[in-house]
Amino acid sequence: MAGIPDQRHGAGASAARMGQQQLDAERARQHARARWALPAAAVGGLVLAVLLGLPWWLGLVLVLVVVGAVARRVYRPVGNSWTIGAAGERRTAQLLIPLQRDGWTALHDRAVPGSRANVDHLLIGPAGVLMVDTKNWQSSKSTLRIDGGRLFYGKYDQSKTLRTAAWEAEQTSRALGVPVRALVAVHGASVPGGW
Repeated sequence: MAGIPDQRHGAGASAARMGQQQLDAERARQHARARWALPAAAVGGLVLAVLLGLPWWLGLVLVLVVVGAVARRVYRPVGNSWTIGAAGERRTAQLLIPLQRDGWTALHDRAVPGSRANVDHLLIGPAGVLMVDTKNWQSSKSTLRIDGGRLFYGKYDQSKTLRTAAWEAEQTSRALGVPVRALVAVHGASVPGGW
């Protein structure tokens, strides 16, 4: 566990790949929109300049402003939950490094046998085997809380998240032939009382 594994195979690698696929797909959609939106914006700006009777140079400025505004709209920045999740997984991996001194080994981004799921972090050490599922919940408006024995992030019930983590630990336990306990590491979410 001496340092973070390389980004292609280490913590968050699967989520980063999924995030990149989504970003690539969105960029392709943006290019497809731009192929018709930018010429349409140029024609629209030109028609507006003619209707307003602007001198050629002012008409050109208007066309460029309209095309620029449309281009900015078409090529707006894109983020996605996979990329955010990958960043959280890398952060968790960094936080796990000091456990090496206490005899722990961390494996990151391991496939769950027989499924498309993955275990974010697998810890093997003196207290047994732990499976850590990372969540990078970054909303400044939502709070992490327990209500009626259920975990909520803002108004959203996270029971499915906990069931999924338990299922991943169970599958890992079956594959390894030893008990595996599930933990969920949450980054970014505010907690009542600040702890």
